[in-house]
Amino acid sequence: MLAGASNAYWQSRQRLDPATRQQIDESFHRFDEGGKGWLSRSELKFALASMLGYKPSKVEVNIVMHRCPEGPYEGQVDISMFRAYLEEKLSVIDPDDRMRQLFKAFDVRCLGFIGREDLHKVFAKCLPSIPATVIDEIYEEIDTDSDGRVSCRDFEAMLRGRLPV
Repeated sequence: MLAGASNAYWQSRQRLDPATRQQIDESFHRFDEGGKGWLSRSELKFALASMLGYKPSKVEVNIVMHRCPEGPYEGQVDISMFRAYLEEKLSVIDPDDRMRQLFKAFDVRCLGFIGREDLHKVFAKCLPSIPATVIDEIYEEIDTDSDGRVSCRDFEAMLRGRLPV
């Protein structure tokens, strides 16, 4: 069983698309104060946060910093080290994890499904100018089996544009 899990891990590794690689480079240059060609520890924290979507822990920053060569470049993360770390990190992210996180954000009451009330609350916070009638129409469209509950599967189908017509 462990061998299968390991195999699944390696199969889940993805090659990053050119747009993501460009974002990595842009993040590096945005936080490289003075254009010196390397990131300090504090610059690295901000650059990682901009790419990962969360504040990296001290342990995570230390992992990257310890990959730096000793000598005159110690404690300086250049673009190749930054790229290598993020390409490794981003290539093993579960592609469905983002979908689950988004679903949880809409599941306001943490019931495992999105109710009509949940959708109204999310729209009230994010897009308050959308009329309630439009929100109800959206809900009816994504609640494909009309049971008053939008499952994670229904939600994913809606986001991926696979709703039945």
